[in-house]
Amino acid sequence: MGVVTQYERDPLVLHEFGREVGAVIRNRNITTIGGSWQPHEYLAVYASVPVVVQWSSELPEYDTDGVHTGDSSVGVQVTGPGTARLRTTGRAELGLPTGRAVAFAGDGAPRASVDALVGVGGSYLELTTSVGATARRRTDSKVDYDAASELRASGAVPGRGASSSTPARRPAAASWRCVHSRSRPGPRAWSACGCTRLHPAAHVQVDVGMGKGLGHGYGTSEWRTYTGVTWTRIPTPVEAPMPIFTEDVEVLPEVLVTRLPDPEPEPNGPTEVVWAEGEFARLDGDTIELRDELHFVFGTAELLPDSRPTLAQVSRILNENEDLLHVVIEGHASNEGSYRYNYNLSYARSRSVWEALVEDGVHPDRLSTRGMGEVQPKDGTLEADRRVEFHVVARRLDDAPLPTRTGARLPWNGEPVQ
Repeated sequence: MGVVTQYERDPLVLHEFGREVGAVIRNRNITTIGGSWQPHEYLAVYASVPVVVQWSSELPEYDTDGVHTGDSSVGVQVTGPGTARLRTTGRAELGLPTGRAVAFAGDGAPRASVDALVGVGGSYLELTTSVGATARRRTDSKVDYDAASELRASGAVPGRGASSSTPARRPAAASWRCVHSRSRPGPRAWSACGCTRLHPAAHVQVDVGMGKGLGHGYGTSEWRTYTGVTWTRIPTPVEAPMPIFTEDVEVLPEVLVTRLPDPEPEPNGPTEVVWAEGEFARLDGDTIELRDELHFVFGTAELLPDSRPTLAQVSRILNENEDLLHVVIEGHASNEGSYRYNYNLSYARSRSVWEALVEDGVHPDRLSTRGMGEVQPKDGTLEADRRVEFHVVARRLDDAPLPTRTGARLPWNGEPVQ
């Protein structure tokens, strides 16, 4: 569940045939309380109720000032099929006429909305776009436009926070919508906004942002600010049964390998590591060191696009150094949540990294995964505890071919490993 409060300046200004008459609503604050339930990995159901406070109207005859209940809404969101670089989502919502229409806090009639969202993430850039439509009964608003059905489109480009080690996202977004007007046909409302998203705790998400209207028309304001806090219940994980293998296992040819000893501690303490421009990963003895930690969507094993350049260099290191016979991908978590939850999350994240490396051409026989949960903290900070490590556990000492099976295929789609 969560709460979002948004302040808007000049959300509704009356124009008559190109001339500004005055602000029907000068100041508006909308506080929305909502919650969602996710019965399935790909399905979520949600509902919300807003409370609207408006003041300082320049046209008191419209009776907009005061505290009003806005239109409640219920909806369903379905996550469609996708890949590590492509995500699709569909959303359908029903608005309920619980708000006061004469004060522009509600529509006065039910409305239905549908939206389609597509996210595309590459190594250095992620782009999220959405298009949608709202069907509503045409209503004379008495202020130069008819409230009618509308189209919407928006785009967002999420980026990294100011610190490379801070899991904060600062998306920039732009949106557009079109409605019907009597005094001038089809005004377009453009707006842009930016926000910062932080996770101060495992179950808390905070969003802070500001937006600016870039044109005149219904659906935008001169400027707006918003703050949102979301609480996520950490689920009690269900322990999956261990798989039982009954089929014969292919025996790989013997190869001369060596087990690496534990590294000796540095006599004078760790030295400062210097990274070259564009260098995100390097082989250092029996580990692959990362300049920045890998980042995931909050509370999930979904890799964020800003981790792709790092994983691309890890893949290149493995593919260019065939003497690295076997590498363990080890996931770690902070101490927020139960031991079982953190173990499952760290293991799931190590598996996501395994999938990304196999997609980049690393043979799956050279990789294995394990989750360590919260039992091996690092440096005493939560950010450092949430990490993925790469440990070389076996090297090839001769020039014999790699003991990997031929014809390896990606297990989630059957395509051959390149």
